[in-house]
Amino acid sequence: MAQTKPQHYWRQLRSVLTAGLWDARTPAKDTHGRPVSWSDLLRKFHKHCPGHPDVAELASQTQALSLLLSANCDGLDGNNVSPQGVLVLGEECMLPDERIEEAMAGYATLKQLDASRSDSTKAALAYYAYALRRPSDCLDHLSQVKDLSDAQGFDSTSGTTQSAPATLRVPGTSSDISLSSSWTGSFLSAQSPASIADINEGSAWSAIERIRSICVKGMSYELLNPDDPEKAFTTYLLASSLISSAVGEIPASPLTSLPNLSSTPDNSSFARYRELWRWAERVLRRGIILGARICDVSRTDGPNGSLWQLLQQYRACSTHWPPQFRPEQRSAIIIFHLRALILRARAAPTPRPDRSHRWISTARSLVQEYRAILSVCTTFPKAGERNVKVEDLVDLAVATWEADGAVGEYAGWVIDVLWWATRLTFNSFRIFRYMSRLFYVAGDPELARRTLRLYVQIVSKAREARMAEDESSTEDTAGAFGAGKDIDSDYNWVQTLVQGSRMLSRLALVETDAGKAGGYAKEAGELLEKAKVRLDRSDNVLLATVELAEGIWHIATAYTEQDPRTRTRHFEQSLELLKTSLEHNETASTHHHLALAYLRPGASQDLQSAIVHARATVEADPGEARHWHLLGLLLTASGDWRAAKWVLEMGASVSETDLAEDDAEPVDGLPNNGSDVDGVQAHDYASPDAPETNGHANGNAVGDAASVGERQSARLLERDATEVPPSAELLQPLGDRPPANRQEAFEHALELRTTQLVLSEHVEGPEGTCDKWVDVFQWFSERRGFAADDRE
Repeated sequence: MAQTKPQHYWRQLRSVLTAGLWDARTPAKDTHGRPVSWSDLLRKFHKHCPGHPDVAELASQTQALSLLLSANCDGLDGNNVSPQGVLVLGEECMLPDERIEEAMAGYATLKQLDASRSDSTKAALAYYAYALRRPSDCLDHLSQVKDLSDAQGFDSTSGTTQSAPATLRVPGTSSDISLSSSWTGSFLSAQSPASIADINEGSAWSAIERIRSICVKGMSYELLNPDDPEKAFTTYLLASSLISSAVGEIPASPLTSLPNLSSTPDNSSFARYRELWRWAERVLRRGIILGARICDVSRTDGPNGSLWQLLQQYRACSTHWPPQFRPEQRSAIIIFHLRALILRARAAPTPRPDRSHRWISTARSLVQEYRAILSVCTTFPKAGERNVKVEDLVDLAVATWEADGAVGEYAGWVIDVLWWATRLTFNSFRIFRYMSRLFYVAGDPELARRTLRLYVQIVSKAREARMAEDESSTEDTAGAFGAGKDIDSDYNWVQTLVQGSRMLSRLALVETDAGKAGGYAKEAGELLEKAKVRLDRSDNVLLATVELAEGIWHIATAYTEQDPRTRTRHFEQSLELLKTSLEHNETASTHHHLALAYLRPGASQDLQSAIVHARATVEADPGEARHWHLLGLLLTASGDWRAAKWVLEMGASVSETDLAEDDAEPVDGLPNNGSDVDGVQAHDYASPDAPETNGHANGNAVGDAASVGERQSARLLERDATEVPPSAELLQPLGDRPPANRQEAFEHALELRTTQLVLSEHVEGPEGTCDKWVDVFQWFSERRGFAADDRE
């Protein structure tokens, strides 16, 4: 038992320290398995491990300081956020004034120890100094430590004490025992470097001491040099190698709830290494916040790449943490990581719109983690309240999907987030607005129509309530009843209803049931009338979208009414509205519809004007095969066979690029290689070989120097920002129409190729096109799988 008891109490003490069981009544067990208190553990350690009085004293004083720091907080984990916000350092890890005198006694006790023989003592003194609001003294203590980033622990066999033996043995087995390391000096062997995950050998606690020292050193620099954040940022980076080793060596275990601090230790990786995770989260968070102010996330060179490294390490560590662990802090870092991925994707060269990129896998896992946190840490809102955090996550998810190309086939995971959000919000107009858009692009127009109706109903009722309250309230009672809090902005209202009207007009034109088609057209007109009520006519862009939608609605009404008495009037009104829309804001969609309007039989028919607008459409949006097809048809109608043939060939090149398969079959809708199949460039419609740098895992593609230099600087935070920016600002303006999905791209390509052959038959005769029809059938056979491709 002479060797068993020293080993047992060394291991018990190290386990308790690594788990951070500072307030546990019975944190350890004796050799018989009976629970023992802190005082009994230290007493038994003194008794059975003679020659190490400083170890017990350091443990006692570290526990005392941890309890003092948590006295005015909700717990030991540091879940509390500074009143100034999560971005501000504030008084984190600092004692309140009423606790300083009590802590000074422990500080004086540590000073009496022989700090020259143990870096652990220096680290504890630095910790106390920072807690006592003495950042300069903290830096003085840490300046005596040679290498804070050494993963092997304080003062190992290569440390500051030259008399340390080559192999440090269990206490009591030899007389050549050294105090060169208070925590690794009992079991660490120089012949087999210990793993950071090894609690029994003391390596885990040694790593904690180093990470803690790096953290308080960086925070001291933040306080003393607020105008030089690079200095603190560089300091925080020192912990990167230690944390990387810890994450790689500590296996993650499933967490169902926050482990409690009972006498029976939890065996999860979080509970066993709880103190490690507390300091690892803090040092990474402070580094990320500073990096967000000074680093350009669109680049990965130099310090810019360091920020990406910290974000990835934070995400790796979070796999060990339960949702209740520092939810406010983790939410902010998740938002930063997602913002960085989005901004980097937008800074890269224009990606293929119909390809999901590899970084989206990281983004989706971050969204899932954020969902888990909010599911536990937020509740259903009370009357008159909104769940702002859930709505912000919804904004973030939609912005992520937009940065990934806004492809309807990849909208399934965002729709899942929206359904989840409805359980934590009450009639959120924001959620129903997104639902209407995403249901339509994902191929469920009926559900899109229903959610659009809900959006209109909620916002209309809220606006009516606010107007009624404004009319009846006085200055003292204004806003007292909270009426109208669910009202959307005028811009979003008009834009959403315009998009809804265009959706219903398209449904009306393709509906075979005359009654349903008429209902769609009627509802589309009603939406436009409601949009006009809140339309700002000084906004030419928004006004143009309303006029374009109204012009399209007149066309849909003319076809669905099937009334020859009103059809001509609808066509004339449509043409005038399209012209006016073009004057206010020129878009490819307006040119396209004008070309169609001039092609219709009647007094306004003008083939040359139609060709002019079709050419303008191709110039404005050369990547859309429909525009090339329309121009080819118009040139064919005008008798310009040669030009029509060339245009249709260009359109076929565009459509072929849209349908080009990846080199390897992607998993879960994500490419396996590092880049996407390239899009068609405006200057060379037939070339699919231009390189791209987007689509790399975690947004870490390294482009060539020229492309990187041309990118616009993208920082996550302003230097003086104190709040996390709202995610709504990441949302992109809605385009003329949703991008074509793979089914629609396949149909457009097939129609275009059919037109090509019809033109060839007309020019060359049927004998010269027989082989070409065989080629089309073969092409159809090879590409028809795209029609059924609906990955999420």
